[in-house]
Amino acid sequence: MLSFFALLTVIGLLGATAQWFMYRSAFSFLQARATWLLYIAPIFIFVFVNIKVNLLPLPLTRALAWASGYWFAFFYYSLFLLIIYGVFRLLLYFALLPACYIGLVRVGLAAIVLVVAGGAWNAVHPVVREVNITTNKLVKTPQRVVFVSDLHLGGLFGRGYAKSLVERINAAQPDLVLIGGDIVDGSLETVDKEESYVELQNLQAVQGVYAVYGNHDVMRQTSAAEQVLLHKVGLEFVKNRTVELPNGIVLTGLDDYSRSKMVLTEEGHDTQYKIFMEHQPRHIPEAAASGYDLYVAGHTHAGQFYPNRELTKRMYLLDYGTKKFQQMTAIVSDGYGLWGVPVRVGPPPEIVVINIKSA
Repeated sequence: MLSFFALLTVIGLLGATAQWFMYRSAFSFLQARATWLLYIAPIFIFVFVNIKVNLLPLPLTRALAWASGYWFAFFYYSLFLLIIYGVFRLLLYFALLPACYIGLVRVGLAAIVLVVAGGAWNAVHPVVREVNITTNKLVKTPQRVVFVSDLHLGGLFGRGYAKSLVERINAAQPDLVLIGGDIVDGSLETVDKEESYVELQNLQAVQGVYAVYGNHDVMRQTSAAEQVLLHKVGLEFVKNRTVELPNGIVLTGLDDYSRSKMVLTEEGHDTQYKIFMEHQPRHIPEAAASGYDLYVAGHTHAGQFYPNRELTKRMYLLDYGTKKFQQMTAIVSDGYGLWGVPVRVGPPPEIVVINIKSA
């Protein structure tokens, strides 16, 4: 993790310096050299609040996390403007274009601000996505399953956020709640200190609340402590095992792909409705071949901000949405929360409500 943030710092410093030169060519108030320090400061703040999340008082850490997260989105889109700016300056050097780069930078900046502002609004306005499934398997009564992934409780999101999530899930009146990993953003100490996880005890589901680990749950080797903590509020982890639920449903959960690449074989009887859950959508073909009826995963965030989704589409067989694979319905959620950057340019955060009934 430290190597990732070290690389991010180096790239950030180089990119931000180049962007500063670009913006100062169009805005006179950036001519003073001291403004460079102000421009690169958010890089160190972003890295600091993600590594040392518990060093400062939580309200201050959260404020810095949100502010530097917005800056990160601005930095990201400024890289694209920087490329266009470089091409314009090159063409200007060879006298192929008039000196119009100042207007380009100013228009580009306005567009970036609008995109980031829209993405910031989108990131905190979740939606409910419903999927209806009719099966030939024996499901004694129609089932309403709520699937939610990528809560990312921690530096950005706290107790109020968790409470709002619980209220939205309960409003769907689920029979079963499935949580697809990345419940904790990395610092279990922060979640424990704020007690944001306590809100999850108010989830109401007749058949219970089941979860799997995500990569953020396991990256700091605190997954065992997390399991103990969340078990107290009614969450049961299904890690490389299968549980039989009432009404003819069998649930299999897989540990996060980062530390377990095993695939469980089909469990239960042929007449039972079989659900396969993991965090990273890595085993869709295997789950379909093993006879599962429903597959749920998260992790991808649908790229979180465009054009990243063009990458996730190529990384995963299904990076977002619902698709049939043989007899199996696969659902990949873009998640309810997010990591690091509170901006979504693309699909909004979501809760997936799955209605299952027998034919």
